[in-house]
Amino acid sequence: MVKKYLLFTVVCLVLAACSLGMNDMLGRTTDDPFEEIPNVVSFNGDYSIMVSWSRDAAADEYYLYRAADNIIPQYQLIYRGPLTEYKDTFSLTQDGYPYLYRLGKRRGQRRFEDLITPGKAALGIVSVSKRDDYEPNDTLAQATHLSYNELFANSWFYTSNTTDGISIYDDDWYCVDIPARWIAVITLNDIDALGNTDYSHFKLEIWGRGTVEIFSNRPKEIVNPSAYAQRIYFRLYADYAAFRYNYPMASGGSGRFIQYTIKVANFMPGG
Repeated sequence: MVKKYLLFTVVCLVLAACSLGMNDMLGRTTDDPFEEIPNVVSFNGDYSIMVSWSRDAAADEYYLYRAADNIIPQYQLIYRGPLTEYKDTFSLTQDGYPYLYRLGKRRGQRRFEDLITPGKAALGIVSVSKRDDYEPNDTLAQATHLSYNELFANSWFYTSNTTDGISIYDDDWYCVDIPARWIAVITLNDIDALGNTDYSHFKLEIWGRGTVEIFSNRPKEIVNPSAYAQRIYFRLYADYAAFRYNYPMASGGSGRFIQYTIKVANFMPGG
C-alpha cells in the first residue's frame, strides 16, 4: 500500500512539473525580440558609461556591442548574458573618447542584431566630469527653480563621427517667479567663456516667447507684463556651433562639456 502511495505521489509530481513547463511554453510570447537602441548615460564622474535596455520577454539572452566612434565603426562584443544593464569602465587616458553601442538579442538558436544599419546605435562619452545635481531638468515639467542663490551647473553637446548623425545633448530648464509687471534680471557665468561678455556657449528660449541671445556675465531681463504674478519657464541649451571642437581621436565628430553658474541677480519694477 505504501509503495502504491509513493508511486502515485511521484506520478503526480511529474505531471505537475510537466504541466508547469507546458504552461510556461504556452504563456510565452511567440513574437521575435523587439529592436531597441540601448540607453546610454555618460558623465558619471568615474570614467564610466552606463548602458541599459528593456527586459524583453521574447529574448533568452542579450548581446552588447561597443565600437570606437570612427567613420567606419568596428563593433566588438563586450557583454553577453541575461542582465539589462552594463557598466563600461575606462582609464583616465581615454578621457573625452566617444564610443558607440548597439544591442543584440538571442531567442533559441536565432540571433537578432544589426551592426551595420544607421540609426541603431547610441553614443557615450568617457569622462571624469559629473552631471550637475539638478539633473534631470531636461523638460519644462522638471524645471529647476531659480532664485538669488547661484547654481553651479553644466551642459553638453556631442555629435558622432559616423553617418548616423547621432547627437547627445543636455537641455536645462529653469523657472522663476516674477511679481506682476516686474522684471527678473538673470545672470549667466559661462565659465569657459573666460570672462568674455560678448560670448557664451548657450542660447535661451523663454517658453511661449521664442529664443533670445544670452551672453556670459551680461544681465538678461525676463519680463512679466501681466497684471498678476507668474512663474516663467525658460530653457538654456547649447549653441551647437559654439560647442563644436574635434575629439581627441578620430576626425569628424565634435562636442564639448561646459560648466556654468546661473542665478537671479535682481528683481525690479517695469514689466
